[in-house]
Amino acid sequence: MKKTFILLLGLVVAASTFAQNPEREKKTPQERADLITNNLQEKLSLDEGQVTTVLQANLSAAEAIDALRAQANPEESDRSARRALAKEARSINDQRMDAIREVLSDDQTKLLDELITEYRQKAKERAGRRRANFWSSLSTE
Repeated sequence: MKKTFILLLGLVVAASTFAQNPEREKKTPQERADLITNNLQEKLSLDEGQVTTVLQANLSAAEAIDALRAQANPEESDRSARRALAKEARSINDQRMDAIREVLSDDQTKLLDELITEYRQKAKERAGRRRANFWSSLSTE
């Protein structure tokens, strides 16, 4: 019984350490911009002129978000400061999306909106699963 408990405790600690992985390599703004642009190019069938504009919009947004992250103090518990940073990040993303939409055709814009709606729905589902897992983990203790 004691060995089983120790083994189970070790597995839980190992799993939580693996899940948090703070040493995960972070992508540079250029890598993130390339990744997003390539994804949009594939899904929206962008031409070369559109790819250039979309890449520039994604790169400037990624650099601005990195600058915001550098300002943020992760140990700061001030909600108003975090909300202000989140609001600024939304503003940066809105500017990026406006720049992208300017170069898209009507059909591409419609498809982009569908992709965004699908992404948001999946994000809500993931958040719901995480929330459910959190509450179920509390009830089993």
